[in-house]
Amino acid sequence: MSKSAITAKIDLLLAKQGIRKSQFYKDCGISSACYSQWNTEKTFPRLANLSKISEYLGVSLEDLLSEEQQNET
Repeated sequence: MSKSAITAKIDLLLAKQGIRKSQFYKDCGISSACYSQWNTEKTFPRLANLSKISEYLGVSLEDLLSEEQQNET
């Protein structure tokens, strides 16, 4: 089963910024079960959650939703 584009992007940004998923879940008010459903594409994040996540990660909503994987160092 492949990872969804949105969770792949979030995971990449978390890794680049050195943020643990547990901290991300806590800070953004997202459960690991909810994130798992996004990952398996059973559900998609609501706009309010996407806005909160983009702000938390310091990226625009457009960048968060783009399917391009950026390889910045």
